[in-house]
Amino acid sequence: MDADKLIGREFAGVTLLSVHGRGHSGVVFVGFQKSLKRKVAVKLVPKANLSARSFMDEAEVVAVLNHPNIVTVFDVGDDDEYLFITMQLVDGSSLQSMVERSAKNPIPSKRRMPVTKVLRIIASVLGAWSTPTGRASCIRTSSRATYSSSPRVTGRFWWISG
Repeated sequence: MDADKLIGREFAGVTLLSVHGRGHSGVVFVGFQKSLKRKVAVKLVPKANLSARSFMDEAEVVAVLNHPNIVTVFDVGDDDEYLFITMQLVDGSSLQSMVERSAKNPIPSKRRMPVTKVLRIIASVLGAWSTPTGRASCIRTSSRATYSSSPRVTGRFWWISG
C-alpha cells in the first residue's frame, strides 16, 4: 500500500492527514474528523490483504472493551478498496522504537530501558489483558502496539495487527 498517496483522502467523514504507524498488512493514519473537529486514528487495510470478517471481528472485540489502557473505537467500515477502523488517537512510540532508542544511547549504562519504565509498561499491558474480553484480543495483537507514556495517560494501546 502506498500510504503517501492516501493522504487527503476521506473515509466516513475523516480526512487522512499523515501516517502514524505501519503494521504487517495495514497502515494507521492520523485523521481529522470534520463533524466533531478532532484528530483520530484510522487503521486502513487493503481488502486484498485481510478477510473482512476477521477485520470486523477485531473492531467489534476492541469496541466493547472499556479500559483506560485500550483505545476507544469510534467507527468501522469499508469502501471499494479498503477496510477501516476509526479510533481514539494516541500519541506515543512503538515498543520496538523505545527499545531501539535506548540501545543507541551513547552512554553504555543507559542502553537498556530503566527497570521502572519496563515495569510501568508491563503493568499497563497486564491491566489491558485483565479485561474480560481483552485477554484474547490483546494476546493476538499487542506485539505491535503503540504505547503512550504521557503524564496525563497511564498507558493506552492501539492495535496495528492484521
